[in-house]
Amino acid sequence: MNTHGGLLAEGYRHGMNTVAEAVLQIQGRGGDRQVPRHEVGVVTSGALTDGSALVLTVDR
Repeated sequence: MNTHGGLLAEGYRHGMNTVAEAVLQIQGRGGDRQVPRHEVGVVTSGALTDGSALVLTVDR
């Protein structure tokens, strides 16, 4: 789920906007955009064969 609106709704900061939103969701600070279950977040970037992924979790 893309809770921050993606590139159609905000400026692009080379993927950092997506990482920041994932951190807010995991911390439970997503405000009106907060998803109900927020213990794991996955951030992906890239197109076609090149890309990357980041998995964020709650610190226990």
